[in-house]
Amino acid sequence: MDYVDFIKWENVTEPPLTERFSDDMISNAIVNPAIIQEAILPTIKGFPCHSHATERIVKAITEAAVAICGPSRRDWFIRNRLKSRNLIPNMITVHNILTVHPNHSRCQVYTRCPI
Repeated sequence: MDYVDFIKWENVTEPPLTERFSDDMISNAIVNPAIIQEAILPTIKGFPCHSHATERIVKAITEAAVAICGPSRRDWFIRNRLKSRNLIPNMITVHNILTVHPNHSRCQVYTRCPI
């Protein structure tokens, strides 16, 4: 059995980036690159290729790849780190990182103003 046999071809759809263009337009763009500059690029410019969630998971996977050897241990590391971050509330905000108190001559880092 080959990898291609595992794909359910009836469920495969065209990529969202190209679904608005006709087959003829794509074929003509291959032959004439000016069509890409004139018609296709202005349409897809600014199309997000990934989300913030994707960026966060790529960062987590990169950190795991640097720190852990072996796919099963790396998977465990990533899953536990994400679970831990969901359990611990996010306490860091602009308000509680930097507090300038009127009696202080300089800025200090506090979770709460001590005075």
